[in-house]
Amino acid sequence: MFFIHSSHSSSFTSCFEQDVRHDLFRKEYIRGDSSDPRRQDGLKICRMLTNKNKGKVHILYNAWDYALTGSSWNPTNWVVRIGTLGFNKRRGFWGANWVTDDSIVDDECKGCLKNFNAGAQLPWSGTAAHGYHFYDFCIKYYQDNHF
Repeated sequence: MFFIHSSHSSSFTSCFEQDVRHDLFRKEYIRGDSSDPRRQDGLKICRMLTNKNKGKVHILYNAWDYALTGSSWNPTNWVVRIGTLGFNKRRGFWGANWVTDDSIVDDECKGCLKNFNAGAQLPWSGTAAHGYHFYDFCIKYYQDNHF
């Protein structure tokens, strides 16, 4: 549903997302193969913000989310989902870990993205949860970050 709106002239004040490719806002992905129009989706999402000084694209993530982790291993795409890491992570040394690196984010997207580690607030029994975006602490986050 989100990408249907990104190709139209819609706008919003804040956006909360999790199940898109992890490199959607990265320079190398956006500025790469220009024959694939989907590579512009990250830019389109950021451009739809009505006020870039106040509005943000919020990335709620949980590294142990069972559905997003499973989706990342889908042989039809093999792409890690942004909801497992956040927007500004790249593979570290030997590719075994993820490192925060703001320099990988496209310049047009910088300043309009914000990570929220929802996984850190989940109880141990809900560590692998996927529907956490309806938990009370996430609802409070939405309310606190919507203007």
